[in-house]
Amino acid sequence: MKRVVILNDLRESDIRPDNVYDRYKELLVHDIKKYFIVPGDLQPVPCQGCGSEKIEKSFFVMGLRYCVCGQCASWYVSPRPSAKQLSLFHKESSACIYLRSNLFEKTQVARTEEIFSYRLQWIRGLVEEYLPDAKVFVDRGSRYPALLSQMVKQKIFQKIALLVPECFEQENLLPQDAEIFRDKIS
Repeated sequence: MKRVVILNDLRESDIRPDNVYDRYKELLVHDIKKYFIVPGDLQPVPCQGCGSEKIEKSFFVMGLRYCVCGQCASWYVSPRPSAKQLSLFHKESSACIYLRSNLFEKTQVARTEEIFSYRLQWIRGLVEEYLPDAKVFVDRGSRYPALLSQMVKQKIFQKIALLVPECFEQENLLPQDAEIFRDKIS
């Protein structure tokens, strides 16, 4: 059995400019209130890891209640926004638009060299070991077009299919020959 070992000590905070990230957090606080903190809009959910409703402890961050499962110790938000609310937030909120327009652009080279290169090594290793005949890579809710473009350059797969991509302002960075399915897929 082949082993793939990735040693990546780089954290996202190592490559992002502080002033850009600070502005993103300011916008995020405002947008969370705007999009999610409306009575009745959030739905209570059990632990997403094990389904338990037993909460060991909880705390609030930016107005959202984070729970720690009493069964498996997973952290999750409850009550939480619906998938539709989250999708709208990712597409239209000023914080997410700012993040895509500023942070990703300013960190793309470092992100490609320091983060995506390791992920691509990992993907290549998994494919070589477990799926050597794989021809198509399918990505649902694509948010990292630069990663997908690097995957095309390295010819890991013959074709890339994107289901409901969510990279919005960065769609011009998607691989040109990727097949894109924009209809809602459940």
